[in-house]
Amino acid sequence: RNTNPGHLLRPAASGNGGKGEPLFVVERIDTVRIFVEVPEADAVAVRDGTPASVRIPALGGREIQGNVTRSSSSLDARERTLRVEIDLRNPEGKLRPGMYAYAVITVAHPNVLTLPATAVVKQGDQVFCYQVQEDKAVRTAIKVGLASGGLVEVLQKQTKAAKAGEEGTWEDFTGEERVIQSPGTLADGQTVIVSAGNP
Repeated sequence: RNTNPGHLLRPAASGNGGKGEPLFVVERIDTVRIFVEVPEADAVAVRDGTPASVRIPALGGREIQGNVTRSSSSLDARERTLRVEIDLRNPEGKLRPGMYAYAVITVAHPNVLTLPATAVVKQGDQVFCYQVQEDKAVRTAIKVGLASGGLVEVLQKQTKAAKAGEEGTWEDFTGEERVIQSPGTLADGQTVIVSAGNP
């Protein structure tokens, strides 16, 4: 409540875009809304209905299960994040507007091909791995997707290098590629020996 009986109230000024102040602010808290900023790299995997777990430090770290209710659909141009909202039931009224919360959003991304993160090398804007072809290490440009738990999703590999004014030729990964897990200081074209029993 912003006013008391006897206070002088002025209406919004006409003609100059003025706006009157509210007399009361009413909050409905039987359901509360949690706002979460999801980084751009993970935003593509978050959809309405995605499971979420919310932890409230002020309530002793209590965890409450919920789901993503809605999202802004577009990224914030400055922060490069996607705002998503999680509605939680609050029948006991213990969740208060303005409380701080941590949220974990669990996404499923099945039937994808991955490489260990140690096999994926990044240099500037370039991402590549080293394949074993005819007992030689072949540096191969790749396109990657999501990364989690020490694994990186691989989408495509470059089979023909780009020339001036061209993009090059790309193909999907098949799962049959032999990729060096930890290339270290390997050079393109260097001879390698594959130990028996080690894929």
